[in-house]
Amino acid sequence: MAGKGEKKGHKAKPLKDYWGDTMVCTYCGFCKSVCPTFRITRDDTRAPRSKVIISFGILSGEVVPDESIRDALYMCTTCMDCTRRCPSKVKSYEIVMAARRVLAEKGLIPTASMVAIENIAKAQNPMGEPKEKRTDFVPEEAMARVGKGAGVLVYVGCVTSFSDMKMVKNLFDIMEKAKVDYTYLGKDEPCCGMMNYLVGLSVEPFASGMKGKLDGLKPRPTTVVTPCPGCFRSLTQNYAEYLDLGVTVKHTLQFMLELFEKGKLKVSKKLEGKVFYHDPCDLGRHTGIYDEPRKLLSFFAEVNEFPHKRDQAHCCGGGGGLQAANFELSGAIAKDRLKEAVTKGADIVVSACPGCKANFSQVLAELKKETGKPLKVMDLTDIVAKYTTGAD
Repeated sequence: MAGKGEKKGHKAKPLKDYWGDTMVCTYCGFCKSVCPTFRITRDDTRAPRSKVIISFGILSGEVVPDESIRDALYMCTTCMDCTRRCPSKVKSYEIVMAARRVLAEKGLIPTASMVAIENIAKAQNPMGEPKEKRTDFVPEEAMARVGKGAGVLVYVGCVTSFSDMKMVKNLFDIMEKAKVDYTYLGKDEPCCGMMNYLVGLSVEPFASGMKGKLDGLKPRPTTVVTPCPGCFRSLTQNYAEYLDLGVTVKHTLQFMLELFEKGKLKVSKKLEGKVFYHDPCDLGRHTGIYDEPRKLLSFFAEVNEFPHKRDQAHCCGGGGGLQAANFELSGAIAKDRLKEAVTKGADIVVSACPGCKANFSQVLAELKKETGKPLKVMDLTDIVAKYTTGAD
């Protein structure tokens, strides 16, 4: 079932079905100005138009996939800004993903990404952490609900569970504060398979596994809430090719906004400083959610905008598997994005994605050294948890 603001999934097409699209590309270069990897590397093989031409070569048989082709096609955040920018409406993002599926079939997956895939197979998370560690920072109140049926299933996701202990606690604190009837899967929470999807592998096993987890809860949840836009895309779009989970999936920010509108949460304090909102690619261009996060943030501060915002927002650099494939480039893109906010006098940059928060956080010290401006990065979940009270 579709949640408010989300775009419905569609069946992934093979590369051969994009023959006409590859022929439409005029190689004009409009896509280069918005491509995060090109802006940093200035390497035309990293630009979307080159990826389209490479994909055409694979289709025509004039290009034999090898490691150089792999490096070109996976050096991409899949931010989809190239598709938005293209005057000829070439579906660059879809072409790249179709080409990646060809490379995956041939075993041409970046080494770092393959390690993450193997970790998911062994431990149900890309980091390879023991699944028992998934609950290390989960409050006792939430652990008491593990495996029990409820109206809402809180699906934390791998990035949040293993990389942002504060957000884990904050997420469940909000649920308790608003007296939400929720449940949680604990150490048995499965990976959504987004990394598999991004490298070109099937996510059918993940879709079936998630449906099985939902079916095993009595009563069966009617809503799934997740703080991760990647997980949100998996559950709403990627799985749709294979099955219907039979639930409404909401991003945490959508759910929190509803809690405010129902009077279950109230603002206790406002944010201090100049606050900017960053649109995550998976939440913005991929799923069409722009207004709700701004409305939620406006309860706590005046919302300032990046020069590039909404559907024109620049990527944080952490998407598409790029952070795993090229950590240095991913960080350079993050710093480039934050400099936009610094030039506008930002004190706090807020997003609604644990991946964006993590990728931005890694460059804050270096950014301060270069610009002399200290910057704070927060997630909407952290703000709601810290600056609200429950209903009287």
